Amino acid sequence: VSLSEFGRPGNYYERQIGRWSKQYIASKTEQIDAMDNLMEWLPKNIPNDAGSVVVHGDYRLGNVYQSSIWTRYALTDWLEPSIRINGVVWDEISGKDPALPYDSVNDLYPAAVVKPDNFGGTKLLALVGLRLKDPRGRLENTFLEFEAGTPFYQKLNGPQPSEDWRFSASLVLSF
Repeated sequence: VSLSEFGRPGNYYERQIGRWSKQYIASKTEQIDAMDNLMEWLPKNIPNDAGSVVVHGDYRLGNVYQSSIWTRYALTDWLEPSIRINGVVWDEISGKDPALPYDSVNDLYPAAVVKPDNFGGTKLLALVGLRLKDPRGRLENTFLEFEAGTPFYQKLNGPQPSEDWRFSASLVLSF
């Protein structure tokens, strides 16, 4: 198989816009005029077809750097509270497709794939956790863990959703 026979040739943007529109309509739960305007605007502003290409290492979502510091203390043989500070820094996207439409005046589609400056940022979170375990018996190596926290610092590039809080629960089974 040569590369010319790989994948569907042509009309990539039309196929993607059609698929996204169908998925949005199928999952629509409320009227959002901006989405209707976008679905009307996108098909009218499709760039000229550049032909089929193979993307190899030219597009990435930026580097992600993450670090945590935490401590856990065993109050009893079955109860262990913990605290954690988590930091995340992620870079801007590199490799934007210059053929993608972007209306800098109306900013109709500010997604990171079109405007890479809208990706990346820095976030610091404070979290508290609780581990419950059975120190004896059949569940000796089983843990039930909960963790909740909130960011105390967020600096996001562009219009990204900020995080108010997070919660996780996990069941850890060891054999």
